[in-house]
Amino acid sequence: TPSWAKSSFWAPEYYYHNDTYYVYYTAKRKSDGVSCIGVATSKFPDRGFKDHGILIEYGKEAIDAFVFNDDGQLYITWKAYGLDKRPIEILGSKLSDDGLSLTGESFSLLKDKQRVGIEGQSILKQGQYYYLFYSAGACCGINCNYHVRVARATTLKGPYEEDDNNPILTDRDGWECPGHGTFVRNNKGKTLYIYHAYNKTSN
Repeated sequence: TPSWAKSSFWAPEYYYHNDTYYVYYTAKRKSDGVSCIGVATSKFPDRGFKDHGILIEYGKEAIDAFVFNDDGQLYITWKAYGLDKRPIEILGSKLSDDGLSLTGESFSLLKDKQRVGIEGQSILKQGQYYYLFYSAGACCGINCNYHVRVARATTLKGPYEEDDNNPILTDRDGWECPGHGTFVRNNKGKTLYIYHAYNKTSN
């Protein structure tokens, strides 16, 4: 356990950059119990990680890191205001090239005006558009109603326009409450969305 943290390690973002493996993770700060985003690095994918402490502390909560490379400039996004009496926001900031510090002012990508509970964002650029995929609803437990929505913009910072067909991913094939996904490409070049879901009938 890193010296700054005490519990609740979750929502890791695993990223490879400059021959280095990064894990951006959420944990509760030992001094006050506030969830922050820390970062650890290694030259190996499965061992030898060195913790670099807190990268993002933002109000009462900073969770769900996602890193995006926009033509060589790294950005990191996160969820904020989930514990405040105001709409949740997905925020972003430039990352330094070594991935260990924020540069410039943070900015808002999307605000939860409908109060549906947004989080677990990821970004995919296709052609002229940036597609912001995010999860909404209750993620966990027997009464979960998690699902995935998407919005798009012509610049990373937005403004983002919601898809009229939202939600685009809901319960299917016995799996319920899908969400908090990320994109990968397989060895055939096909883009896949990997996410978690809940099988309420399993033992």
